[in-house]
Amino acid sequence: MGRTFTDFSQLSKGMFRKSEPVVEVKPIPKEASAGGDDALAYFGLTGRGERESVRAGAEGGCGAPDAEAGNDAYAALEANLEAVRAESAALSVAKDAAERKSADLEAKLKRERDARLTAEAERDRLRDEVIRLRNELLR
Repeated sequence: MGRTFTDFSQLSKGMFRKSEPVVEVKPIPKEASAGGDDALAYFGLTGRGERESVRAGAEGGCGAPDAEAGNDAYAALEANLEAVRAESAALSVAKDAAERKSADLEAKLKRERDARLTAEAERDRLRDEVIRLRNELLR
């Protein structure tokens, strides 16, 4: 086992070596951007300069190619909407058919359970009748 030390003077001097001084490396400061464009770019938004140029492009010119592209995109969305509505209608019909089938099966199950209970009651009645007749025969 080890010895118990009561004072630091009992420790060897080699345990207390001086470490080299730590040199702190400071990061290079970034250039300050105008209006926080770098922060907006981080989140995928446009900065002030880009926003103004986008506005200027939207206001100038007749916009015919953009309008045609918008109409094509709108027509594609309308077609997609109609396809989704048709699919929804088909699914509604299938759902109604499945609900009808489920209701029919539940009714059939109820009839089968009732028939089984009736058959069990009849079996118990006949068993009691057989026991009664045997007892009469043995007397």
